Amino acid sequence: MNTRTWSRRGLLKLLKPLLLARAWAPAASLGGGASAARRYYRADAVIMLFSLPIFSKAGVGSGFAFAENVDGAGPRARRIGFGGGSWPDKAHGLNRLGYIHETVVEDAGQLTESRYFGFMSTSQEERLDEARNALQPGQQSALFSAIRGESRRGSYFARFTRFISKDAVSWRLWKNVASAAERSFDGDCVSSRDERGTPGAADKILSTLLYALLRVREGNFQPSKTVFIYGGVQRSLETVSSSDPHLGEKLHQRGLVAHARSVVHMVGTTRNLQTGAKTRFSVWWDRDSQSVLPVRIELEPRSFLRLAFEADREPLDQAASKS
Repeated sequence: MNTRTWSRRGLLKLLKPLLLARAWAPAASLGGGASAARRYYRADAVIMLFSLPIFSKAGVGSGFAFAENVDGAGPRARRIGFGGGSWPDKAHGLNRLGYIHETVVEDAGQLTESRYFGFMSTSQEERLDEARNALQPGQQSALFSAIRGESRRGSYFARFTRFISKDAVSWRLWKNVASAAERSFDGDCVSSRDERGTPGAADKILSTLLYALLRVREGNFQPSKTVFIYGGVQRSLETVSSSDPHLGEKLHQRGLVAHARSVVHMVGTTRNLQTGAKTRFSVWWDRDSQSVLPVRIELEPRSFLRLAFEADREPLDQAASKS
């Protein structure tokens, strides 16, 4: 067959299955390629009361992020992931962990398809007193939520499961929990449900969150607004960025950045397009670095808790990221 007669779109259709072949690969195997960028983080926690910090502790857990490309001519597949969690022995018994990765396909710089997988501890505590009651020393099993989804041209789909892991004793065993999450989609779960829908236009493709943030970094931190999909819910993401030499100086003193003035602070605001609920978070990058991975991530998973993941030269616990 004369390949010169093939259209670019026809080539993309042929290569997509190959490019996405590892989208559902075991989470523990991703981010380890020779071309992968990888960064480790130290997790610090701040307890809030009426939006005021009342207690803080450094090194209560750890995390990592990775980004890697799948080599090939024409369409390009990219994988981005982030995971983090607490060490109960450092966090007064609190045991929480989560992980997500996305595999996206681009053609001529435009998103054409994406898939994602993630899991996290299932916790219902919304108040500080409920969080105290959740501290259970010696806890061996815990309930987790998992998600597997995809966004295609004109449609999206996601499967949600809940499963129990006997390896929930620490973030250090995250790979065991990831394996349990993967098995949950084959029926080894407490519950399961599916969500599917359309983005409102036959040719529209919804972004995913990590990919949207990657594009902010690659777009030289210009203000942005996009709609992304997570599960069966569409959300908007708005970002604004500015230089942050104050934090940059601290990172420079730790040897994490070469120049304080190169640190850029991005504030992101997500809004649930169904309920209107908003969430804010912050990401800092080193503008002068070749890496697309942040040097700091800050979020508030609960009204009483603020978490910061700040880059470390080496993982705080080798078992947490390489076991």
